[in-house]
Amino acid sequence: MPKKLSTNKEWKNPRLIQRLEGPGYVSDAWGGKQTCIRLQQRETLGKILRFAYMGNSEFEWGELPLALNTFSEYASRNKIMSMAHDVSISVGPSWDQTTETATVFVLCPRKLKDDVERFLNGHDFWRTAEPTKFRETMLRETLATKFGDAGGYGAERTEGWFDLDNQVFFFKNREMFEQVRAAFHIKDRTVPVLADVKPMVSVTPNGFVPVA
Repeated sequence: MPKKLSTNKEWKNPRLIQRLEGPGYVSDAWGGKQTCIRLQQRETLGKILRFAYMGNSEFEWGELPLALNTFSEYASRNKIMSMAHDVSISVGPSWDQTTETATVFVLCPRKLKDDVERFLNGHDFWRTAEPTKFRETMLRETLATKFGDAGGYGAERTEGWFDLDNQVFFFKNREMFEQVRAAFHIKDRTVPVLADVKPMVSVTPNGFVPVA
């Protein structure tokens, strides 16, 4: 049973963590027809990110559009905040490890701020639908690109993650973080907006629909 230190009843132990890759067309290979968001929506988001194929049927039954709709609804009501959190983890082979620090950028419901910080600080542990501890995987892959560590499967392609259970975006890519913040019209400026980032897409609140 996962260990959970949070007392916030709205926080759920994450199980479905969608990997985010760099911009590109999101093909129909992701999920079955009834489980994907509509092609037009995928092509719109495809200008700023790509949903990786997760190889797990639990991702393929409408959970992604449902989570996106919840996130967009929170954003439309100014209930999403931005965070920049420095994390440290050991990188390199066991015989020659160093401790490095990198920044994880976050978009999360305001009500979950303390839980997200607790998670990033490593005080909550759980296993996700994938056979790994997500926090350790996320931090290892975040640091892998910056410091040249191997990271793990897909580390070189992974730019962020979307926790479908809590509707939290995590990014190691600042540009993708800014584009998603702009796309969902998130007003929070806890993390200042980069002046040279031009928004590429716009998302309609609660507008994600699974393909019938």
